Amino acid sequence: YLVRIIGSVALKLVSAQTSRFWMRIPLKLMPGESVTSMCEERSWQERSTSRGQSKVLSEEDRLLEAKDVLMTTLGHPGQVLKSEDAQIAEVRPIPVILLCGFLGAGKTTLVCKLLEQVNDEILVIVNDIASINIDGAMVRRQDAETIELENGCACCVLGADLSDRLSEIRSRPSQPAAIVIETSGLSDPYGFSQTVRNQSGFELDGVIAVVDAKTLLERTADEFTRDLLVRQLDSAHLVIVTKSSSREEIKLISQLESLTPGRPILFDSRIKGSLQEVVFGSSLKGAHLPVLKQSHDYSQFASESIILSRPLDRKHFRDLLDDVPGCIYRVKGFVALCAQDDQDQHALNFDVQVVGRYWRVNQIVGQPNNTELVVIGQSGSSEFRDFVRALKECQIEINDG
Repeated sequence: YLVRIIGSVALKLVSAQTSRFWMRIPLKLMPGESVTSMCEERSWQERSTSRGQSKVLSEEDRLLEAKDVLMTTLGHPGQVLKSEDAQIAEVRPIPVILLCGFLGAGKTTLVCKLLEQVNDEILVIVNDIASINIDGAMVRRQDAETIELENGCACCVLGADLSDRLSEIRSRPSQPAAIVIETSGLSDPYGFSQTVRNQSGFELDGVIAVVDAKTLLERTADEFTRDLLVRQLDSAHLVIVTKSSSREEIKLISQLESLTPGRPILFDSRIKGSLQEVVFGSSLKGAHLPVLKQSHDYSQFASESIILSRPLDRKHFRDLLDDVPGCIYRVKGFVALCAQDDQDQHALNFDVQVVGRYWRVNQIVGQPNNTELVVIGQSGSSEFRDFVRALKECQIEINDG
């Protein structure tokens, strides 16, 4: 409708044999005077009136006045471009990177390295099926804003929670440059991908699968874990292998290429440049076949959260780690350890990471003298229950006398 009005005004101006053109073409109005903008044209009209010209508007003047009203409403070409730029800035989607991978693959370590390198504001969403979000606590140490989704899988059970969090982030006046979602080790990336794609104001920047070189053969051979691991790899645009040695690389590449055809395979130990250049834009680095929706049931896995106020016996605890049963896939958290014969209970705090039969315990400072552990393994296994019970029995008895 507005276009038709402008066209009508233009035709009448032409029929009146005016030589006036709006905007950047100089407009000859009187000898020695020219106009290059609407504001200058109005000021010229005001000057003309002050010179004693008749206040009765001619047909041509009324058409010019109508044009002024239209241009003020619509904006001149420069204003329109500026408005479009502002609008684009308002709706520019926030890139979202998904980090998936089985339990203990090294996703949290990768996130922490990324946060150490980037200067932009990166928001991290950490999903954990346990009621204690150990990974979220580790990411917060990097002074990054961290949103925790715990006690369930955000690809299914907590899907609505993830959507609500994304909506809240988008509504903020100041928004992050990007979002990294660290999925639970038992998550199906498909659910996360669909949530991001269906959320206005966000774009899926890529799905990265993190693979633990030390446990890959064991996990693909295990009937409880193979399907989930393959599903995670199927969803990925890019694969990053952790904890590998140079002599294992050829064998690992051969195995992974059969599972992830068309996807680049990188070893974290060989990433020399910025991790940001590897992570961002990963959807453009590799192609994968469409991943179809399927029901996600992780009831075959069990998760137990252990919170203990008394320190654990150091020797008893390490003996347990040396004999982790095959049904235990992951143990992570913080422990307070001291010797059984330490009458003064001088406990030291440690970060605990157990993946299968591999474990690491590092002393940390600034952590409260209590124990918070998450144990994940096969559901319904008596060995799983026995292991959890043995951990709880590691507590040192306090002699009140």
